[in-house]
Amino acid sequence: MCAVKPGPGSGSTDHAFRQFIDAFNHENLATLDHARSSPFAYATNGEVKTFAKYRDFVNFAALHGTGWARTTINLLDVLLNDGTIAVITTKIDAPCRTNPPLAKSI
Repeated sequence: MCAVKPGPGSGSTDHAFRQFIDAFNHENLATLDHARSSPFAYATNGEVKTFAKYRDFVNFAALHGTGWARTTINLLDVLLNDGTIAVITTKIDAPCRTNPPLAKSI
């Protein structure tokens, strides 16, 4: 589950997330930074880590080291969209040789 910033118009939540994945696949850091709130926060195992920008979080070098080439969306379901924020559930596929660290170590 994740939150996205929906844009104006119908179907915009789906479109916003697909644009994010497209920017991710193209390693477009400026677009990724714009798509996410700043500072960017990431929670895992009860620990919250914050980064000034999304680019400080993502680690494309590590992803490429696993054999990652691109991420594809297999399922996208909008659970909530109030026009300000949307909550979605998604299943993505990122074929890799191993499970990569998505974030840089801090």
